[in-house]
Order: sequence, then structure tokens, then C-alpha cells
Amino acid sequence: MKVRDPSEEENAEPAEEEEAEEEPFEDVEKLTSVSALISPSIFSKLSSNTYIMNLQSQLRQEQIARKHLERELLELKQISTDINTQLSEIKQTNH
Repeated sequence: MKVRDPSEEENAEPAEEEEAEEEPFEDVEKLTSVSALISPSIFSKLSSNTYIMNLQSQLRQEQIARKHLERELLELKQISTDINTQLSEIKQTNH
């Protein structure tokens, strides 16, 4: 059976902390190397295309929502017309 030396445990902790600190920098290096492979003009074009596609998708969603609201508005106008008609008929019969 091996007896643990407390000094070994203390030395192990900073090493783990150092590794944890290095990991984010490794991710940044990976991202930097990937973006270095893509020329700025291509990267910009991809970003622009993505932005345009998102705008087009948003526009389609808003057009669908607008048509839905227009149908609801027509239904509400019809209901309002029906109510006004019934109210005027009630008023005529009471006079």
C-alpha cells in the first residue's frame, strides 16, 4: 500500500490549475488558425450571406404573421358589423 505524500498533492493542484488556464488559450489558437485558413473576403461574404438569409427568413415570418393579423382583423370587422346590425335591429323594435 502506497502512502501519499502531502507535498505531492500540493504540487499536483497547481499543475491542474495551469492546465485549466491553458485550455481557453488553446481554443483561441484553434479559432485563430481556422479563421486564418479562410480569406477575409470569403469570410465576409459568408457572414453577409448568413445575415441576408436571416433577414429573408425574418421577412417571411413577418409576412406570414401580417397575413394572419389581416385575416383576424377582417373577422373582427365582420363581428363588429354583425353586432352593430343586431343592436340597430333591437333599437328599432324597442321604439
